[in-house]
Amino acid sequence: MIRFRLNTYTAFIFIFLNSCSTPPTQPPSPLIPTITTNPISSIGTTTAVGGGNVTSIGTSTITARGLVWSTSANPTIALNTKTNEGNGLGSFSSTISGLIPNTTYYVRAYATNSVGTGYGNELNFRSSSNSGTILTLNCSAATHTGAFTKGFSSIARSVIPYTGGNGGSFNLQTVASTGVIGLTAAIDASNFNNGNGELTYTITGVPESEGIANFLINIGGRNCTLTRVVTNSVTDASGNTYPTVIIGAQTWMSENLRTTKYNDGTNIPVVASQSEWYYNYRDGLQKPMMCWYNNNQTASTINRFGGLYNQYALEPAANGNKNVCPAGWHIPTNQEWQTLFNTLGGENLAGGKLKDTVYWNSPNVGATNVSNFSGRAGGSRSSTGSFYNSGSGGYWWSGNESTSRKVFLLWYNFSSTNTTVYDYDAASVRCIKN
Repeated sequence: MIRFRLNTYTAFIFIFLNSCSTPPTQPPSPLIPTITTNPISSIGTTTAVGGGNVTSIGTSTITARGLVWSTSANPTIALNTKTNEGNGLGSFSSTISGLIPNTTYYVRAYATNSVGTGYGNELNFRSSSNSGTILTLNCSAATHTGAFTKGFSSIARSVIPYTGGNGGSFNLQTVASTGVIGLTAAIDASNFNNGNGELTYTITGVPESEGIANFLINIGGRNCTLTRVVTNSVTDASGNTYPTVIIGAQTWMSENLRTTKYNDGTNIPVVASQSEWYYNYRDGLQKPMMCWYNNNQTASTINRFGGLYNQYALEPAANGNKNVCPAGWHIPTNQEWQTLFNTLGGENLAGGKLKDTVYWNSPNVGATNVSNFSGRAGGSRSSTGSFYNSGSGGYWWSGNESTSRKVFLLWYNFSSTNTTVYDYDAASVRCIKN
């Protein structure tokens, strides 16, 4: 009996002990750190101060923490624009550097352990504008390119000198014209030089009248009034309208004449036939004639290069005392051409200043078109009726009569001007205001 009870008791204890044993513990899941981004303060032109607060290291030791920033949202530590403020829990402070003034940035705090990188909430801020200043701004000494004619879409530039820049920045600026309205002067955001420099304003639009367009320029703590002249357009007897340009004391058309009528409304014969041109020369018929280069009558070619006129289309004795130029305008005399060249620095320099920068064959030596005359290589037609030198040469008649009438030439491979006496070939016409 005694043995039986002991065995029963022993079995009971064994069962109890097995039923109360603890199951094995599972390892925790890997975790990245948890971090928040602190507010940004002390925002300057190139630096700012921020920070973060690591609230949990995750499941392994933190190896790096800091700030990462970019001009795009959601910056990551793949960028070079970041700081490293060591490791550990808690708050840290960090300086953001290398900023561009007046620019929006996105920033996040980060913390990295062996599992990965955790990011804080994203904040954004705008770096301060480094208010640039200058000592003087001289609109009266501005240099200009491009020209403006009433009713014509224009793009031109004015370069205004300044002194005493502090290297600071200025914002994009647009200024609407007064006086003559319809134009806007604009300059992109940039920095002043340390010392002297220039500001380039691009002027665009369609001026609504002739006269003076005024632009009140206010920048860097200084202001001045920039002025640009707007000329009136002129219309020929065929209804073509031309922009004009003032060069020195003269007012010129800035495109070649393309009228097929005298200013009294009568027609100028448009002659395509090569033989008719030849017989007019061979037989001394002295018939007024004009044509388009290569007889190409597409509007783009005509508008680009104008017409070619023989001398009899211009001679009063041959054309019945008629004028190809619009009323109030005439073909420039030899002396008026010479005045133009002298205004532009003489014959050795004037060529490049008169040539358009586009419609010439390479190398178009010296071409700047700073005069806005926009001379183009319209070529010529010989007395035998053949065409030559489109793209290479520009030929323009003078208004002198008979043997003293000259043709003034520009060439693609020279920056100077040339003159010659033409009796029978055809050339372009530019009109000058009376």
